Amino acid sequence: MQFGTAQHFDSLRSLSHFNMWFVYILYCENKSFYVGITDNLEKRYRTHKEGRGAKYTRSFTPEAIVYVERCKTKSQALKREIQLKNLSHAEKEKLANGYSKLKKGIGPT
Repeated sequence: MQFGTAQHFDSLRSLSHFNMWFVYILYCENKSFYVGITDNLEKRYRTHKEGRGAKYTRSFTPEAIVYVERCKTKSQALKREIQLKNLSHAEKEKLANGYSKLKKGIGPT
């Protein structure tokens, strides 16, 4: 499955300088998705990749950040995280594919 370059660290660095929270979706080696929140995308992704992140990503290494949403507060991020976690695999995949196309400048599907 190809999602483009959503994990590009230049983009992550520029996003992480804001005083904001982020909800993100990772695509993992077992073709699953992991949903989480953070206030520093670059650091959190690196933590997941190094096997020091969530218990799930210690077992199923993430391959890429495939979706990111900005939230003004941690509370908003937590609420959105719950919504995204409740999506089916197919719905998360559609969301990730749409995000990848936006990052490439193709536009929404």
